[in-house]
Amino acid sequence: MSDETSALERRKFLCVMGAAGAAGAVGSVAGCGTSAQPSGTFVVGTVAELTVGTWKRLADKKLIVGRDAAGFYAFSIICPHEGFDVDFEGSTCPASPLASTSTTGNLVCCSGHGGTFNPQGVVTRGPPTSNLAHFQVLVTGGNVSVNTGVSVALTARTPAA
Repeated sequence: MSDETSALERRKFLCVMGAAGAAGAVGSVAGCGTSAQPSGTFVVGTVAELTVGTWKRLADKKLIVGRDAAGFYAFSIICPHEGFDVDFEGSTCPASPLASTSTTGNLVCCSGHGGTFNPQGVVTRGPPTSNLAHFQVLVTGGNVSVNTGVSVALTARTPAA
């Protein structure tokens, strides 16, 4: 096991133990992300409503879906550093609406550690050292779906049809 994996496992263990010890307290243990990526295939909108140059954040599915000139792409909102959700710059983390859209591309980690990502989920400022996870996008019958069970390269795009 690598030192990085070992450190993550220790952190998860300490987070679980800290949360268990604080049973009855409201909130979460500082520094312990609580996000888990829902698995499955989810319809996230229509081709018509997901216009070129915009992004849609779906908090309940832990996803951001974007569309650029090459097509649709989707990635996780879960920061790889501590597991907290990322949100659009200027939002009121973590109390974002269930689904929000943006035409500005900067994403920030909501835990306050200062990590940022570009509109494609690429880390632009640490402490995160890896990009946000990218998933397969499908376009069928005018609907856009994301399959979180299939990881893809951050450059993968699905044409509108």
